[in-house]
Amino acid sequence: MIVTPSRITVPEYAMMKRELEMTIGRVNGEFGSISWFPIIYMYRKISDRACFLLQEC
Repeated sequence: MIVTPSRITVPEYAMMKRELEMTIGRVNGEFGSISWFPIIYMYRKISDRACFLLQEC
């Protein structure tokens, strides 16, 4: 899962980000292992082209 930073100064967005990260942590903790986790979470900016190419996969 790739999440691109957007509107980081809006409190509601910050709250959603925290909730998302906590949920991902719970899922990975419950279903993952030391060497594998079900959700790969990346919070970073990606180019529009990269985003488009990922959607084409």
